[in-house]
Amino acid sequence: RVRDGAAALPMLTALVWALALPVGLTLAALAAPLIHVVYGSKWALSVPVLAALGLYGSLRVAFDMFSGYLYARGISRPVLYLQVLSLIALATSMVAATQRWGIVGAAWANVGVSLVLTLPGYLIIVRSTGVKLRELAKACLLPTVAAIPAVAIAVLVGQLFASPLASLLIGGAGAVIVYLAIA
Repeated sequence: RVRDGAAALPMLTALVWALALPVGLTLAALAAPLIHVVYGSKWALSVPVLAALGLYGSLRVAFDMFSGYLYARGISRPVLYLQVLSLIALATSMVAATQRWGIVGAAWANVGVSLVLTLPGYLIIVRSTGVKLRELAKACLLPTVAAIPAVAIAVLVGQLFASPLASLLIGGAGAVIVYLAIA
């Protein structure tokens, strides 16, 4: 049992972020070869959707960590309000985004609402429980910084091969090696 959840949340969030962010970003970076290997070239139009959802998935993992922390502290009403507000914003943005960009717009609407509304909302709520946002940001900095060159390697190495399977496997392995070397 954790005695001081506000002090523990930055460390726990960093641990979850250190797993979720590189997985989500590497999924986004290698969406094309993954789609070609798993589903075939006829699904190529879904690549930008999977790329957006990779990033969105990373954010959702962090949001689940925040909501679990808040529920454990007995703080459910602000979470409910944030989720309802996020749902309204998402529905509104999806209508506009899908009319203009189709399913790709829907995927990026999830990312946009998450970054503009849901993330700041959770940060405001967790700050009200005594969590120091500077500590949270500091704890998540290394995994975030380490993910950038790892994803760059995945993209670069993934483009060197004509075979989608080789791109996927070697690009993914390169991302893992670079990430682990830095983080």
